Amino acid sequence: MKSGFLRKLLSFVLLTLLVFAVLTAALFTYTSRNIFAGMKAQDMVPAAQYIGEIVSQYQRGEIGPNTFERLLNSDPTLWDATVLIFDRDGSLLAHTPNDTFERMQASITKDFLPDMLAGKTGRLVTSSAELGLVVGTPVYGVDAAVSGAVFLTKPLDEVNAALGGLDTALLISILIVSLAIILPAYFVSRGMTRPILQMSEAARAMAHGDYSVKADDRRKDEIGQLGRSLNELSGALSTTIGDLVLERNRLRNVLDGLREGIVAVDDTGRVTHCNPAAVRLLKSDAADWQTAPARLSALWPGYSGAAASGEVASYMAQSGENTLKITVTQLTGRGGRRAGAVTMVQDVTEEERLEQTRRDYVANVSHELRTPIASIRSLADALNDGLVKSGEDKTRYYGYILRESMRLSRLINDLLELSRLQSGGVALEKRPFNLGELMMELSERFEAAAGDSGLRFALELPGEDAKAFSNEDRVEQVLVALLDNAIKYAADGGRVTLCAEPKEDGYLVSVCNTGHIPEEHLPHLFERFYKADTAHAEQGTGLGLAIAKEVMSLLGERIWAENCGGEACFRFTLAKS
Repeated sequence: MKSGFLRKLLSFVLLTLLVFAVLTAALFTYTSRNIFAGMKAQDMVPAAQYIGEIVSQYQRGEIGPNTFERLLNSDPTLWDATVLIFDRDGSLLAHTPNDTFERMQASITKDFLPDMLAGKTGRLVTSSAELGLVVGTPVYGVDAAVSGAVFLTKPLDEVNAALGGLDTALLISILIVSLAIILPAYFVSRGMTRPILQMSEAARAMAHGDYSVKADDRRKDEIGQLGRSLNELSGALSTTIGDLVLERNRLRNVLDGLREGIVAVDDTGRVTHCNPAAVRLLKSDAADWQTAPARLSALWPGYSGAAASGEVASYMAQSGENTLKITVTQLTGRGGRRAGAVTMVQDVTEEERLEQTRRDYVANVSHELRTPIASIRSLADALNDGLVKSGEDKTRYYGYILRESMRLSRLINDLLELSRLQSGGVALEKRPFNLGELMMELSERFEAAAGDSGLRFALELPGEDAKAFSNEDRVEQVLVALLDNAIKYAADGGRVTLCAEPKEDGYLVSVCNTGHIPEEHLPHLFERFYKADTAHAEQGTGLGLAIAKEVMSLLGERIWAENCGGEACFRFTLAKS
């Protein structure tokens, strides 16, 4: 992968070298000219002083004109400059050959000579745009007075020519050094960018969930510290993400195990989770979660608006035979912004049915209580008002009052009995008893009642010595309730059968009558106040089977109802002695 940082770093290094070369060349050109000119001028000072000594000897007569001329002009390159010698009066005494000496003479005479002859300047080292480098020194006579002046001039072109060579050498040196630095700079830059690139790839892998990738942290500098920090971050993220995944899976398992349906959507309405219970309750496609919102909208037209609002909304909907309670709760994210909604779907069919059963029970019990009370009150009013005159009629009225009182008493006793059994405060003692004898006693009691109703009664005993281990009184109570129920609901001209079959671990006792119980009623027959046959509602309060269920539960036995061979059978188990 190409590194943009490497390119930028190399570009920065090359740009730095270029700026360094340009600034170095500019500063060298600017400063070296004056420095080099000053150095050349300083080199001319000894020659000027030497010529001044020769002139002084000449003026004192120590050397002749020929010797003076020979020393001055013996070698034109000896002084490496143009020499101009002036006497005390400012007249040109001698000079070396030069085509422009007249111009030089005029300029020196005007700008430098007066101060030199007047003794204001001991030694002159300067430069002039017109003359170039100018070096001057006074000539002292016998009495140490200024007797003349010697000037050496050198054009700046010669200085510039010498500097041009230096500039060329400098530029070549800079170029060679720059080329020599480029390769090391490349390797150094690559060495710096390679771990950064590797860290970038590691960070990208972490972003995609791969926390096994580690950054290079072997360096001791800041890049190594960055690598170690990145590895620590990777480890912390791996632990945190692992914990989050565990919590997510745990939450998903909890949600999937709920009986209530859960449908979660984001702020765009896309389903993020839908547990199996929601798919089952909404009867949507299990392979496509996205059908859940459409199904919810079909059941509740206001669902979309409720999911978009910020309030908790609840609605009851009917899905086939099931009653559903749909509750929508808003989800908020960062800054209180809406992040979606969670919908809980509850199947409240059973609760609604139980609530309806309770309402029916209150109505039935109220009716059952009101009927005997109303009868007793009307009969008592008639007796109290003296409307019944004869003793026979009074006796008959008293009999009516007695029967209604007994009916009221049985109803109240059944309610109290069921409450005691369900409270768990009744302790039932078990002991051995003869099941056959109990069944024969009940057969004698109910055979006549069955005959009065136009029914046949059949008894099938389990054997001569059938010993059961239970509470005989409570078993009799259950059998009485079942036999009474069988006689009430048997088909006209049918049969009622009481039988017991020995099994490996006990007995199976059955009370059957000719008829059929609708399948949808079978699971609910033993619920309190439930009546499957509303046509016979006046024959009881619906508490008998509920009491039987509670009794058998306290005895540790099972009781159930089923249809078998054209008969409705109630069966329960008994343990052997």
